[in-house]
Amino acid sequence: MLAVTQAPNVRLALTNLPENVSLVREVLAGLAGVVPLEDGQLDDVKTVVSEACNNVVLHAYDGALGPLDVEIRVADGTLEVTVRDCGGGLRPRLGRKGEMEGIGIPVIHALTDRVEFSGGIGEGTEVRMHFDVPEARELGLAGVDGRAHDGAGDGRGRGDRQGRAATDSDPVVVVPVNGATATLDVAPLSLARSVLSRPLTALAARARFSIDRLSDVQLVTDAIAAHAGRSLHGSRLQVVVATATRDLELRVGPLLPGAATQLIGDTAVGGLEPLIETLADEVTVESLGDCDVLTLRLLDPR
Repeated sequence: MLAVTQAPNVRLALTNLPENVSLVREVLAGLAGVVPLEDGQLDDVKTVVSEACNNVVLHAYDGALGPLDVEIRVADGTLEVTVRDCGGGLRPRLGRKGEMEGIGIPVIHALTDRVEFSGGIGEGTEVRMHFDVPEARELGLAGVDGRAHDGAGDGRGRGDRQGRAATDSDPVVVVPVNGATATLDVAPLSLARSVLSRPLTALAARARFSIDRLSDVQLVTDAIAAHAGRSLHGSRLQVVVATATRDLELRVGPLLPGAATQLIGDTAVGGLEPLIETLADEVTVESLGDCDVLTLRLLDPR
């Protein structure tokens, strides 16, 4: 079983809107490109994680908006997915055999190898689901160069979005934006190449982008994942997304001071202009003290 102190390889921070459950499924589908799930196992993982997320959507906040957090950890032989809320939670009840029962809970029990419930009414709920994946190997949190990092960008010593002390297993939102639709936090960087494109493209589709512009979003996302290694401040890449109709904003960080220009330049291919500057309508860099944030805005005015 995974050590509880291991930081997540992926953290997805959302609100409990029904449409956001599909973003979780897109991240899991991307993860399957790295984690060798057995035949049919991806469907099982997506099913039970969706059930846990749907319970947050339906029951955690009594019709109000609230956080829906999903964390994914990969270790030798194991995949762990945790779904967490800060509201009323699942409100499970005990069945005849002392097992938890409730909406979707029998499905979760049936399709996971181990599952743990914690929290309660008024305390939020955490559902930690374990899947045996014999061929899985721990991904670790090293940067793309294979070196261990000192934790910069992991949230050590900082508080999270609700004011609690952050730990390695509870990375903070270090590049927040008002009205953010989603925050995706990934380590190691090699994993970003598999899990970023699908949810970001789905968000662009939700923003009513044309097919051509969806392709541009994929190209920009792939370029960031491929070239952020030399610019990243620490081991984690974080992308905060804000959407409106035909409008997608990406805040990318934390980057080393002054390194955003290098990241942009690294996306130039074959002597052409940097891809980021070519495809993004607005490109800005913001200093946040010990790190920089690159903001890209893509529009589809049609």
